[in-house]
Amino acid sequence: MKKIFVKLENCFGIGELECDFYFEDNKRAYSIYAPNWVMKTSFLKVFKRIEEDKKTEIKDQIYPERKPICEIKNNDIEISQDNIFSIDSFDSSFNADNRASLLNSLI
Repeated sequence: MKKIFVKLENCFGIGELECDFYFEDNKRAYSIYAPNWVMKTSFLKVFKRIEEDKKTEIKDQIYPERKPICEIKNNDIEISQDNIFSIDSFDSSFNADNRASLLNSLI
């Protein structure tokens, strides 16, 4: 079983989120929902910054003076940018045809 621990505070509109996501053979994905749409976008921005090695850019856009906390661990080990693949749903340049098998192998 894999466990992804996420703790975010003051990150692009996420006031506070702390959760363990457990992945087993029969549970390979999670759905994140927020009625105001902010959560999904903010979650993507955090992971995108880590993926691009720009973790220092993670901040609260409304209250920039608040210190952000961003901990993401894979089985208690800090996740590296090489282990993140994020897709912006509004990115028209992304071609899923070329990467569909890659997405399946990452899950």
